[in-house]
Parts: sequence; C-alpha cells; structure tokens
Amino acid sequence: MTRVVDSTNTISFDIRLPEEYSPDLQDQVSRAASTPENYCHTIEVSGQNALIAATRMTAKQSERVVIKRYDVTQFNDYDYGKTMRELMLCRALNHHHIVRYVTSFWEEDADHKPIFFYVVRERMDFSLDKYYAHISKQDGSPKERLRDHRLLSALLVQILKALLYLEEQDITHREIQPRAVGVNQNGFLIKLIDFGCVKKVDNALNRIDPSRDYIYQAPELLAGEQHDRKVDIWSTAATAVEMLGVKLFYPAGWTPQSIKQDVLKRIYHVCAPAMMEQYPQRRSEPTARTRLPSELPQKAT
Repeated sequence: MTRVVDSTNTISFDIRLPEEYSPDLQDQVSRAASTPENYCHTIEVSGQNALIAATRMTAKQSERVVIKRYDVTQFNDYDYGKTMRELMLCRALNHHHIVRYVTSFWEEDADHKPIFFYVVRERMDFSLDKYYAHISKQDGSPKERLRDHRLLSALLVQILKALLYLEEQDITHREIQPRAVGVNQNGFLIKLIDFGCVKKVDNALNRIDPSRDYIYQAPELLAGEQHDRKVDIWSTAATAVEMLGVKLFYPAGWTPQSIKQDVLKRIYHVCAPAMMEQYPQRRSEPTARTRLPSELPQKAT
C-alpha cells in the first residue's frame, strides 16, 4: 500500500498501486517540502468523502502521469455513468491538444468487490486556473504584470484545435473552463485534461442540466434550453479572457439557489446593455483592456 497526503497533511489515504508507479519527488508545483519521500501527494481532492483524488506519480520509464482515484462505494447511477463515459472517451481520443489516456485498474476489498477505480493519464505541469492565479498575484499593485497577447492567442488556438477534433468525433465537451485545461511551461503547450461532462452527440440539439461552474457556461445551458457545440466556443472565450485577470461573467451577488439566473443577469449586463433596465447593475468590474500592453496586437516579428 502507498500512502497519499495533501500539501497540508490534513487529508491522507492509502492506495494499492502497480509496482511501476512511484512518488514524483521532482514535482515543485504541488508537492510540499514536508512530504515524506515514500509518500505520494495529491493535486486535487473533490467530491464528498474524497470521491476523486488525483495523485502525481512517475512511472519507471520516467513518464509523468496523474492517477485519479474514484471511490465507487460512494457512487450512484449518475456517478457511475459519468465515470464510464469519461473513461470510454479518453480511451478513444487521440489528439496533440488532449491529454493521453494511459491505463486504468480496479482495487477490490477482501470479498473481491470493487471499492476504488483508478484512471491513469498523461500529466501536465499545472491546470490553467493555477496558472491564472500565479500571473494575477500582483494585480492591482504597482508590480502588476501586463499580459502577453501572444500567449492569449496561443491559448485560444490550441483549445480551438482540440474542439475541432472533438467536433469531428461528434463530441460536445460542455465544461471548458480553466481547471479543465492543462498547461506545460515548456512552449506554453495547452491540452484539455478533464472530460467528466462530455457527451456523445446523438442529435444536433440537446437538453442537459448544466454542471457546477456556471460562470463559464453559455446562456443556453444556464437557461436549460436547446444547445449545440457552440456552447464550447462560448466557454472557451470566457476561459481565455480570464487570462486578463477578469472573471467576466462572475455575478456581483448570488445565492446557491439563484446562481444560474444571477450569471445570466451578469451576461446581459456585459453582452446586452439594452437589458440593463431589467437587471440593474450592482457594481462595476475592472476592464480586461487595462492589463494588455497595448489595445492593438503588435506586429509579428
């Protein structure tokens, strides 16, 4: 058994791993200096009862991988279907801007009943939300960093290439957002890393209940209306503009009960000023333009 701990040692659990996997001692992004050398470390714990825990490791052939652990004892029918859908799609997808599936395996209890399910895939340096948090640390101070529009362009191009490939496979992602996009520092390589909410398209339009991160979702999803693959283009734009230090569609005020409507109101304020009388604005947001070195892109050199 291998012990896994988070960066603060407040969450720990044991996992049974194949011999070819070992802790990644070279990870300077997520691994705390206090983590014992024989322990693995988490990069994400989400869901109740550590339903999903991602762990950075290094295989014997020095391949960097991430292992997602699913506690199947906590699964309902929806969780099981979502996980199996993600697994089947990850196995089938093959594109330069989508993380590569490596393998998967089960862990059983003494009665040979599955208790944990593991999915191993290619690992990126960090997710886009962590990259955004890093570059925006000095925002609002004299040391504020201006953004390089070339990186913004590169981000958009690479995500759109991945979406074009998904369209060719009749797949709609439906959850493009910063934490679903991975970044490698070398060459600013971008890849989609999370496919928990993708859906194989059976027809042109679908009615799907939107998932948890509403500020990146298209109005059609928020309103529960028919939608098509264009919702991924909307989410890509909302994700990319956040590089400029602005969560463009984050509502001024919201409650868990009204979050969808609150985000819709914010969208109307930004994109449809004529509707501002219906939804009075509560506060202004900083403009993205202030964090670009110039209003117009520079000529290529």
